[in-house]
Amino acid sequence: MSETNVMLSLAKVLVAAAWADGIITNEEINYLKDLLFHLKGITAQDWAQIEIYIDSPVGEAERQRLVAELEANLTSQAAKDQAIQALDHLTQMGGTMGASEQAALEEIKASISKLADDLLEKKVDSPVERICEICRMMREDEIASSSTRCK
Repeated sequence: MSETNVMLSLAKVLVAAAWADGIITNEEINYLKDLLFHLKGITAQDWAQIEIYIDSPVGEAERQRLVAELEANLTSQAAKDQAIQALDHLTQMGGTMGASEQAALEEIKASISKLADDLLEKKVDSPVERICEICRMMREDEIASSSTRCK
């Protein structure tokens, strides 16, 4: 995957984490935009996609789907490290971030780290397998659960 795909996926995950408590304040939006502005390779078209997530609440199921998408795009240690660093920066929002947002960020970081460890230890052969595993766990998408690619 290209670095642009990684950065776009990461941007969506960061916004989804900010929505974990069901609201996103102007202060959070400003901090997010500042953080996202520093991600390399984000285009005007990418910003249009990101704005959709900023403008509309992101639920738990969608956040998990976005994390799975990010995991599929993290094909190098450098990309994983950059994702973790961006999540850490978001954590530094301090007083504007509630407990549910903190918990979501920690869950996302743990998921990214677990995927990297599982790939290194050959517990999973590809990020696609992890996405299929998440789809089956969520039971949100019966097609994904039963497709031949997810068996």
